Amino acid sequence: MSTKGFSIIELMVAIGIIAIVSVLVFPGYGIFNRNIFLEEEVNNIAKEIERVRGMSISAKEVDFEIDENLYDFVPGRRYGIRFESDNYELFAETRIVPTGGGDEEIRRVIIRKKELEREVVVFSPEDPLEVTFSPPDPTVRFSEEEVDEVEIEIGYAYENDPKMIIIVNSVGLVSIKHL
Repeated sequence: MSTKGFSIIELMVAIGIIAIVSVLVFPGYGIFNRNIFLEEEVNNIAKEIERVRGMSISAKEVDFEIDENLYDFVPGRRYGIRFESDNYELFAETRIVPTGGGDEEIRRVIIRKKELEREVVVFSPEDPLEVTFSPPDPTVRFSEEEVDEVEIEIGYAYENDPKMIIIVNSVGLVSIKHL
């Protein structure tokens, strides 16, 4: 009888151990990936809020495609980010009045629109939620109301899945909190 190699029983035990470890490890790996993706998405949104705030501070020029022979610009340009349940958009808006008088209008230009991916949704205090910055301070407004801060809850649509909160305070500072 040869003593080299493995017996069939030893191979079956090794395969069984590998199977048990795989069953224990792989479900946790999926949850870990979902948490990492959610954190990445929340960080991207926080960066976009800070980007809009920076545009306001620098008074970034935006082409509103307005015929300056027909309309005059009124001071009071604003920049903002608008959240809906499955997307957000960065925008700039200005106030104009027809040359020679008339009612004031607000013109908005969408700078960028982004769909949220992989079943991530925004659970904001109201739908839609707008965070706007007015130069030069920038003054922060939340859906036309002045409040101290707003919490924007972001997570997966399922009840027990992880969620995170982006907090924007009245001076435009952004922080992130895990739930």
